[in-house]
Amino acid sequence: MLRAITLLCLVLLTTACTSNTHSSIAMPSGNDELFRPVDSGWQPPSVTSLYQLTPAQLQLLARFVERKEIASLPKYQQLSQFLQTLLGDFNYEGQNLIAKDAMAQHQGNCMTLAMLTFAYAKAYKVPIGFRLLHDMPVLLKVEQSIATYSDHVRAYLFDTINMQELSPNPRRFLSIDYFSTGDSLTGKVVPEHEFLAMFYRNLAGEALMQGKLTHAYLQAKQGLALAPQSTPLVALMGLIHRRAGDEATAEQFYQYGLSLDARDVTLLMNYRYLADKQGRQSLAAQLSAQLARVAPEQPAELYIQALAAVNAQDFVLAERLIRQFLERYPYFHQAYLLLATIHWEQGQLEATEKALKKALATAVSDENRQRYMAKLQALSRQR
Repeated sequence: MLRAITLLCLVLLTTACTSNTHSSIAMPSGNDELFRPVDSGWQPPSVTSLYQLTPAQLQLLARFVERKEIASLPKYQQLSQFLQTLLGDFNYEGQNLIAKDAMAQHQGNCMTLAMLTFAYAKAYKVPIGFRLLHDMPVLLKVEQSIATYSDHVRAYLFDTINMQELSPNPRRFLSIDYFSTGDSLTGKVVPEHEFLAMFYRNLAGEALMQGKLTHAYLQAKQGLALAPQSTPLVALMGLIHRRAGDEATAEQFYQYGLSLDARDVTLLMNYRYLADKQGRQSLAAQLSAQLARVAPEQPAELYIQALAAVNAQDFVLAERLIRQFLERYPYFHQAYLLLATIHWEQGQLEATEKALKKALATAVSDENRQRYMAKLQALSRQR
């Protein structure tokens, strides 16, 4: 994509990459002077470096397609089988990594795996395309009052060079889903430049979560250079400037984004937060009214509100909110940890244990699993 009054300054990293409308307002210039690199002129990864692979990583594919049962297949089928084998032992717990790093670390989120697929397709000269999937977004983190979600895309490996057709003909292409629920609705075709911009958006959002405002700015700027009408990137640029103290430029980005899509929930929420912060009640009320007309409930708000309720020691409210959240995101292990905390604070040891076991069952990384096992062991010693 994580927000409370701060809960309103979220970045949703799952909305469509571009709007079909065109703005009558010119895109603002970012405040380059505010974001001077402090660490030896750090620069964001170049476009080509996103999908470059090492010779050893390329050799894995070369050896795979030499297998007797693989060699006779069309190239797009060879690549599909290679990727199925390759990704079988990956850790899918939300990291944004360029292709060679994903291979080296054997992990990555949906967009990372899509970039890895793109990298091998480029290297093996297999035509590839992407579509957005309209699905419940994959929530990755809730921290620093920002909601971070992962884009959900489907990759298509083609047997032909015709990249314009995505008709459902299994003899001509194969599709690759990442984390699909089976209920996904197929969205628009994502051109290559937009796909790359989406990846920069994820990198920038991650840098923002880490408090690296200059890194976030430079990566978002790189993404906007590829897709200047990407409303999620525009919203992100606004938030980065606001976090850095340049509220005037932040407002310019929000206004530009809303000229592209007046119904964009993220832009409306971020702009409303800025108006509230500045005491501009008339503007805040106007933006609230727009939000009420277009915005579905944002589940990440439930999580932030549950945290606030815990801090206020209102555990009944906290439990109700976190259970509502878990109805939408039953895989989000951190929410089960919060639920365990709520039960623990009320002396409900059996319920605490049950919630910790759910956290353990839904966690993927060894680090998180060890963390929950240690908590369960500590709990068992107190019973």
